[in-house]
Amino acid sequence: MSTHHTDEIVNALRLGEADLAVSLQDPRHPGIVAEPIAQGFLTAMAPAGTWTAAECAQPFGPLDLTGELIGMAGDDPLGELVVAACEAQAVQPVFNTVVQTYQIARSLVEAGAGVAVLDPFTAASAVADKVQCRNWAPAIPVQLYLLTASHAPLSHGARELANTIGAAARACLA
Repeated sequence: MSTHHTDEIVNALRLGEADLAVSLQDPRHPGIVAEPIAQGFLTAMAPAGTWTAAECAQPFGPLDLTGELIGMAGDDPLGELVVAACEAQAVQPVFNTVVQTYQIARSLVEAGAGVAVLDPFTAASAVADKVQCRNWAPAIPVQLYLLTASHAPLSHGARELANTIGAAARACLA
């Protein structure tokens, strides 16, 4: 198991260096099959104690993006959706820290470094007593995909693993 960006995943699958992968992006590549396995919505995450209980019960939107903000690198598709939602409300967020992975953003929030807008799967993996989460508004769906090479069907064992990953991803959002 390893972590890679989607373009690296596509190359590994096409070269037979990996049997399957999960990604938040459908690479829309002719040699790759992208199978949706779970869906959630973008989530705002802050260090524990940032928001009151009443605030936590309310959605978090572009107008709430203040203070120390952690953003994604400029070419990240979900990050682009957040910026577009902000621009639609005439908000120009200033990201004090820019990272390349959602896991790094989550770790920084857990460490108290600021607020981030993340995919729901990464948000669900945070240490619960170190963070607070709020739904992003307007709601932006996030799909988790199983990626495989179109020329190499999964073995029975690999299919079982993929099914388990999908079930775990859906369960973490329940």
